[in-house]
Amino acid sequence: MRPTKNSIRHRKHPFNARHSERNIYKALSSCVRKKKCYLYKELVFERYKERILSVAIFLFTTSPFLFRRKSDNLFNFHWRKYTQIFSKKDKIQLLNCSVLYLLENSQFSKTDEKKIRDFLPKPIPSFNENYFLIIMKKKSEDNDFNPLSLKFNKYLKLISISLRLFEIIRYEISKDYSKVLELVELSHIWKEKISDIFGFKSEYINFLYFLNLKRKRRSGWSD
Repeated sequence: MRPTKNSIRHRKHPFNARHSERNIYKALSSCVRKKKCYLYKELVFERYKERILSVAIFLFTTSPFLFRRKSDNLFNFHWRKYTQIFSKKDKIQLLNCSVLYLLENSQFSKTDEKKIRDFLPKPIPSFNENYFLIIMKKKSEDNDFNPLSLKFNKYLKLISISLRLFEIIRYEISKDYSKVLELVELSHIWKEKISDIFGFKSEYINFLYFLNLKRKRRSGWSD
């Protein structure tokens, strides 16, 4: 029997995204605005909000795919089961990791860096330590999770690329079309490196990640 127009229209596509999957930026941003979040309480964090969110978007879209479900294979794999691994509570922890990453990579001014260090709990953990604990906690919550074996420096390199992609896509390209060349080159590097780490799952990561970079705000981030 030939499919009708309605059956074609309602047929599910593997890359259809739900509202929550299209609005990761908005969800993370709302976490920052909550009074219980320490990022809300200090103006210094507001100045770097966009930069913090850029790292957090990367972590939130890629971290679930650092796991391999024992029960998964190529025939029953569905990316949505992975996007549900990290909950709303985990968003705050990933925002914390974002601050630590930026701190370790000199993304704050000297004056602001001192304020941020004074505000963080002592001793200040490293990004690697904090992130590793989050991953291990998730593994302990479900015996079906196996973390991927990977060289972590490859993952760290992707974070640095994601910072630049975020800035180009959300702020620069609308003002300077010459940035298209840099964007194409950087996107190619990104896709090669993400494929090297995640294999066939990289296509789903690319979809979710770039989907959440497309919106822009009027002003860029602080230097």
